Amino acid sequence: MTPDRDLVALATVPNQLEAELWQGVLAEHGIFALLDAAGVQSYLGLTTRPVRIMVRPWQRAEAEEILAALAEIPEDEASR
Repeated sequence: MTPDRDLVALATVPNQLEAELWQGVLAEHGIFALLDAAGVQSYLGLTTRPVRIMVRPWQRAEAEEILAALAEIPEDEASR
């Protein structure tokens, strides 16, 4: 399996911190996710540019369900 060729885009998030948060959540559910932060900033550390979250094609539907469920949690409940 070639990592870049066998992955599909799941979502694009505003910055690397948010992308790493979603990557961790997906990993907790057994889903491999790769962050694609194009550009020089990604090599220098955290980037404030948009980051694509890439997953395996056969895990995309499950990953979408997980992210959708988390997006529905009200902010006051998520901080508990």
